Amino acid sequence: MPDHTMTQESDINAMRWDGDAPVTPHQHDFIEIAFLTRGSCVHAWQGADARLVPGDVFVISPGEKHAYRIEGRTTIYNCLFYPTGLGAEWESLQSKPALQNILVLEPLYREDAGRQEILHLGRAEAEELERLWTEMIVECETPSLGDREARKALLMLLLIRIGRAWEKQFEALSGLYGVRRNLLAEALSHIERNAAGELSLSELALRCHVSQGHFRKLFRETTGLSPLEYVNKLRISMAQRLLADRNLTVAQVAESVGIQDPNYFTRLFRSLVGCTPKAFRER
Repeated sequence: MPDHTMTQESDINAMRWDGDAPVTPHQHDFIEIAFLTRGSCVHAWQGADARLVPGDVFVISPGEKHAYRIEGRTTIYNCLFYPTGLGAEWESLQSKPALQNILVLEPLYREDAGRQEILHLGRAEAEELERLWTEMIVECETPSLGDREARKALLMLLLIRIGRAWEKQFEALSGLYGVRRNLLAEALSHIERNAAGELSLSELALRCHVSQGHFRKLFRETTGLSPLEYVNKLRISMAQRLLADRNLTVAQVAESVGIQDPNYFTRLFRSLVGCTPKAFRER
């Protein structure tokens, strides 16, 4: 992970990290926004773990100790900033309910909730966010005319995009997010424990005491993914760890994570990770 130090001259910073080494516990006095675009990892925050998949975004507040357990080659974009870097616009942004929730309230109530709420972006939203992040990195790494103003403008746009996505994923639930998340807790736990085995939609819905159609709707509204997408991402995450063992063939890895067809496994792996299992292992 890059050196997360900031100075008063660099009150807005952005970077991209690619690697497979764990990130030890650390904390800082600025706000950090993290965005996973490739790979898989577990974010550890004060005793609470959250598995991250590509498209996930979350916020770390000043003073919060956190770490990453990296599971294979992973790409994480980071945006670090002091509120002073946004000047008067910071107050204006905080007045927006969705941004207040993701920047202030969600981190504040994590300890009581015992978990982190992870924002998951769809493909189009994730691509737009990655484009903005890349522009911000250029402005941070290449000093030129108006670079500080450009960083500020890009950060504001980044926060607005994140706020809109948060509003779409969470606010649309009209205050029922916590209830629905709790309703799905047993199903999510069952998926985690049995990801490599047979999982049926009917069984998962039965565990939540709802119909299959209602379960699918609740699952997507709460996680941002369909049940199948969630299971597939989890299985590919498990496969990335198993591929480190060169005694296992790709077919054996596929079978170990519950996918019997090696060709389907390869296609799924490529779509989620960006390369074949063999290329991932060699890299």
